[in-house]
Amino acid sequence: MVDDSRTRLLLGDAAVEKLKRSRVLVLGLGGVGGAACEMLARLGIGHLTLADGDVFSASNLNRQLGALSSTLGRSKAEVWKERCLDIAPDGDFRARNAFIRTQQDIDALLETPFDAVVDAIDDLPSKIAFLTACHQRNIFAVSSMGAGGRRDISQIRTGDIGKTFGCPLAKIVRSGLRRNGITRGIPAVFSPEPPVPRQPGRPIGSAGWIVCAFGLHLVQLAAGHLLNTPSPCS
Repeated sequence: MVDDSRTRLLLGDAAVEKLKRSRVLVLGLGGVGGAACEMLARLGIGHLTLADGDVFSASNLNRQLGALSSTLGRSKAEVWKERCLDIAPDGDFRARNAFIRTQQDIDALLETPFDAVVDAIDDLPSKIAFLTACHQRNIFAVSSMGAGGRRDISQIRTGDIGKTFGCPLAKIVRSGLRRNGITRGIPAVFSPEPPVPRQPGRPIGSAGWIVCAFGLHLVQLAAGHLLNTPSPCS
């Protein structure tokens, strides 16, 4: 089990016990979601559902904590389940090796009651549909906006989705949510730093220190909700 003595000194016994009883879903286990997953396990969250249909590839090695020479080609969800169990052998960790593409996928996933959801989905239509479903069901969800193309960690912000600015991805998410009648109420992590332009025919560049910092900000927001502490997104 996780030695939670330092966490208890920081948060107190009651908070640690509440975290052990908490159920959290992490959706998207790349650079951002993987960092969030690692810290949630180390924080002592008792139940984690880890969802992603992708596998690790060599291009992930520069920024994704789960990407190792020994994990290339393996399911991200299964690798993260194993890693979390290595951190906290007494935890309840469940891998869902599937993409969330349809409303049926979303409905099936949300049949399980979650105390918080961490959204690190890359696919924008899926992201908007999933956040809409969480909002409609009154499920607390924190969402990552665009981390790719950024270099300056100091520009990372947290705030309500309706107050995000300077992030092209967040603009698309806001527009999609607005079409579904949602203008606020979803805490987001974003950066107003202008992203480095994407080179034609190539994916956008990204670095480990940025994507991991996004993931840690998501954990702070999720933990704040679970422990009912003041949120910077209120």
